[in-house]
Amino acid sequence: PVIVTTAEYPFRIVHTNAAWSELCGWQSHEVLGSTCALLQGKATNLAHTAEMCESALKTGYAAAELINYKKDGTPFLNRIVLIPVVSQCAHGTRLTNTVGILDGTPLSGAIMMTSMDSQHYVHQPHRSLP
Repeated sequence: PVIVTTAEYPFRIVHTNAAWSELCGWQSHEVLGSTCALLQGKATNLAHTAEMCESALKTGYAAAELINYKKDGTPFLNRIVLIPVVSQCAHGTRLTNTVGILDGTPLSGAIMMTSMDSQHYVHQPHRSLP
């Protein structure tokens, strides 16, 4: 599955292929101009998402494993690699788009609970022990 976004934050979707639509449940015309936030949910690790975005902005490259969600709310493990698309211009090369290549894997209930607990823990404020 492949998705193409703008190279600038918030990485608006400009293209998806049929395999992406099959994996995520969204048709291309439904997501054009949107961001990949539509794939996020309760167990999506927002810190990993932010790190991936930061790396993509700096270098054009990034990779992450995220729990994402299909249109119908079904979670899946998304192994995504981001690759820059560059064009030549008078001043050198310019980053024009980012291509995301996804590898989606269904999650079992046990993995999902572990992931959700881990995500929940990550976002809890630090507390003093009694």
